[in-house]
Amino acid sequence: MKKYFWFLIALFLAMADLYAGSNDDTVWTKNIWPENVTGVMFSRDSTSPGDSKIFVSTNAQVRIYDTQTGDSIRVVKGVGDFKAYSPDGKFIYTKGLKKLDAITFNVLATYDSLPIKTAGIYDVALTGDGQFIIAVLSTSITDILPLKNIAIYSAIDMKFNRSISFTEFPDAIATSPDGKYFVLKSGLADANHFYHETISLWDAHTFQQIKILYQDSSNNVSSFKFTPDSKYFAAGFDPIGVRFYETTNFVEKKLLKADVEASYFSKDSKYLITGNWVIEKTNVWDIEANKVIYQYNVWDGTAVDMTPDDRFIVSTGGTGISLLKNKFSIVDVQLNDVHKYITLFPNPTNNKVTIAVDYDKSGKFNIEINDEQGNLISKLYSGLLDSGRHEFIWDTSNQLSGIYFCRITSNGINLTYKIIVNK
Repeated sequence: MKKYFWFLIALFLAMADLYAGSNDDTVWTKNIWPENVTGVMFSRDSTSPGDSKIFVSTNAQVRIYDTQTGDSIRVVKGVGDFKAYSPDGKFIYTKGLKKLDAITFNVLATYDSLPIKTAGIYDVALTGDGQFIIAVLSTSITDILPLKNIAIYSAIDMKFNRSISFTEFPDAIATSPDGKYFVLKSGLADANHFYHETISLWDAHTFQQIKILYQDSSNNVSSFKFTPDSKYFAAGFDPIGVRFYETTNFVEKKLLKADVEASYFSKDSKYLITGNWVIEKTNVWDIEANKVIYQYNVWDGTAVDMTPDDRFIVSTGGTGISLLKNKFSIVDVQLNDVHKYITLFPNPTNNKVTIAVDYDKSGKFNIEINDEQGNLISKLYSGLLDSGRHEFIWDTSNQLSGIYFCRITSNGINLTYKIIVNK
């Protein structure tokens, strides 16, 4: 009987791997049963396209994989889910309220106190300016409200800064990349025992509530976040779709009719990747056109992320992990052909970086520098280039330390190179 049980388990895992990797878009797939995936993100410490690691948080630990091969690199235990990078890419903040070195994963600081007795931590986010960590603390429905269940910590040393008293039970948070706002999702049962959900907007500098964006009991809020350019706040509602709110006045601007449990925006804020394990699809949406432009047939979909250069997508769900080729902005054959003729040096840099294009064909090139939020920092060149070597200099003397992206477009090919500025 015992042998029969394990045979069925092995057969199930084999079929799961076969199904998850059964299309040409999948680079590799893994099943990490009996652990469940609780979060995923790519590393931000590499300087060449596609060269990164995948951090897969589970209910037991954080597994680290090589992006290109899927090989296991190491396991980090006892820190909680990896949640956010510092703006300069040097540190990682975790759900366990710890600050790690982004290279060694050594714990550099941990929280000093909690404002209430808590059974755990629901969610953690770093403010867009990198100054504060906001923690949503787990409380019981039998506790008397209001509770000090939002805790603020200094991102430098993880020292407790302040708490926020809240009259509902919050369970998730999102922060705007520009550092101005954060949004809380919370809920509370009314007198008739109907549970309603609330999305509230807060000032990330004063920590005061600005307005209620949504409050209802008819729809489940499945995913929400800001676009990288901070132009929109987007919230996924089951079964309605994704509502977009303009950040100038936080009035609903558009509705994307997507089935979404997890979502991630491309760096240019033009595309939205949505995952949903029920429909067993990961979809790529053109936000402006309000339509699906590409669909991946993977059974994952509860957490998604993209490499810093936008070349790969990771889609996870349950016990499965799939690495997917980004088919909506890059053509692989042409990419490999163009990529080998482009170099950036020195990188990292503290003064200037040279972008050298040495291509044997003439063509139109567009070369620009963007920050992590997708904002245009410098337009280095736009126009025709003859065949041969051309060099373009980006002076970083007036830039802050941090991560930037050089985006090169040529003949329909989009290339992204990560630049690290260290002062």
